[in-house]
Formats: sequence, structure tokens, C-alpha cells
Amino acid sequence: MLEHALVGVGAGAGAMLRFSIAQRAAAGAATANAGKIHAMWAIAGVNVIGSFGLGCLAGSKTSRKRSLLLGTGACGGFTTYSTFAVDAAQLLREQRYGISALFVTSSCIGSIVAAGAGWAVASRFSH
Repeated sequence: MLEHALVGVGAGAGAMLRFSIAQRAAAGAATANAGKIHAMWAIAGVNVIGSFGLGCLAGSKTSRKRSLLLGTGACGGFTTYSTFAVDAAQLLREQRYGISALFVTSSCIGSIVAAGAGWAVASRFSH
């Protein structure tokens, strides 16, 4: 039961942080459509940052409880593949093929590179 609570607390905190970042990004836009674009790129950034964080955890010698709280919970709640997929699909529906390709490519490659970098950094410092 403790493990479930750790995941739940971490996920709640991660999701609230992601929501706050997206809201703040959208609020800075001049129009509602621009706000959606700002939020979309903010979520892409969140996914890259969360991938770095999860990579750090994967590369470190951390306890199971810490991994559940911060990895499965916080990073899992912070990042969002489903929002990424819907944003990419929306761009395709709007026939914005160039920006869709840039969004998908930069999000995927950025997240993989960030996860690898986090893993490398943590591995270097956890010995």
C-alpha cells in the first residue's frame, strides 16, 4: 500500500506541475490559438525535461521507494505521451505538416537524447 501511495503522491505533484507550466505558457499568448501553440511547445519541453529526470533516476543507484515516488510517480505524472499524440494529431488535422514534423521529431529525439544524457550524468556521479 505504501508503494501505491508513493506513486500517487508523485504523480499528483508531477501532473500539477505540468498543468501549471502549460497554463502559464498559454496565458502569455495574444490569442487563444497562439495559446494552444505555446502550451503545445511547453508540453514538448516538459516531456524532454521529464525524460532527463527519469534518465537520471535510471542511471543512479536509488532505492525502490525513491524510484516509485520520483520516477513512476513524479516523472510519469509530469510527462505526457497522450497530450503529445493529440497535439501532433491536431497539427495533422489542420494540415500543418511542416510544424507537425518538427514537433514530432524534436519531441521524440529531444526526449531520447535527454534521457540518455540524464542516465550518463547520473551514472558518472553515482559511482
